[in-house]
Amino acid sequence: MCLLKDDYAAVSTSPESVTVITETDQPSPYSPRTCGRGFFQYGLTLSVIFFFYTFFIGGNDQTFSKFFFTFLNSERFSLSASAASWGIILYWLSYSVGRLIGAIVSVFVSVDMCLNVVWLAGLCLAVAWFVFVWAFGLTTTSLFVLGALTGLVFAPIFPLSFGFYNQKLNVIPLLIAVLLCGSALGAILFQKIAGKSNEFIKKNRNLFSFFVKVLCWIRIRIIFRRF
Repeated sequence: MCLLKDDYAAVSTSPESVTVITETDQPSPYSPRTCGRGFFQYGLTLSVIFFFYTFFIGGNDQTFSKFFFTFLNSERFSLSASAASWGIILYWLSYSVGRLIGAIVSVFVSVDMCLNVVWLAGLCLAVAWFVFVWAFGLTTTSLFVLGALTGLVFAPIFPLSFGFYNQKLNVIPLLIAVLLCGSALGAILFQKIAGKSNEFIKKNRNLFSFFVKVLCWIRIRIIFRRF
C-alpha cells in the first residue's frame, strides 16, 4: 500500500522496505572504553587506580601471615615453631570468620558502607598496634589477639573491593585478570621486602614499630579520603 503526500511523493509502508540500522562502531572487549561503559578516559583511569589499590591490598594480605609467623618465631618471644603456628591458625580462623561476616552483611548493607566500616575498623586496629608497640609493649598474648583481629579485618576487604569495582566499572574477564595480576605482583614485592627487612628487624626492633607507624598513617589518610 502506498500513501500520497501533498507533494505527490510515494511513501511506502511495507515492512519489507524498512532498513534496519545496526551500530557497527562497537568498542573492543579489551578496550578501557568497555570497562568504562563507553567512556575511555573514565575506564582507563579507574582501571589504573584499582590496579594499584589491589596491588597494595593483595600484597598486605599475602605477606602479613608469613611475616607474622616469622616475628612470632623470633628470638624476642622465644616461641617454638609449633607454638608460633598456633598464632597463624588463629589468624586464619578469624580470617574465615571475617569473610563469612562480610558475605552476610553485604546482603543487607551496601558495599560502600561495608568498606567504610571495614576501613574504619582497620584504622582502629592500626592505632591498637601503634599503642601496644610504643606504649604497652608487645607480648605473646597481645600478638595473638592483634593477629586474630588483623585477620578479621583483612578478610572482607578483597571481596568487597571487587563488589565496589563492579559498581564503578563494567568488570570484564580481562580486567579481573589484570587486577589479580596486580595482587600477585604486590604479594611478590611485599614478601621480597619483608624478607630483606627481616634481617634488619632482628638487629633493630624499632624498625617493626616504624612499619606499624607508617601503616597507621596510611590508613588514616585512606579513611579521611573515603569520608
